[in-house]
Amino acid sequence: PFNIASRCPVVSVPSGRSREGVPTGLSIVGKTYDDVTVFHVAAAHEKRFPWLDAPERRPGL
Repeated sequence: PFNIASRCPVVSVPSGRSREGVPTGLSIVGKTYDDVTVFHVAAAHEKRFPWLDAPERRPGL
């Protein structure tokens, strides 16, 4: 709804798992047309928490 309602850029990154093991995510929202900052914040989050995208943590298909 952010990007449709106000044209704010949004990116979703993994944030961990719930107690039940369900993957959770973090939505990073930026100012209108400030896509670059949103991507930088998302990249910093993924760099800080590389274990979130480890192959053994990904659900099977």
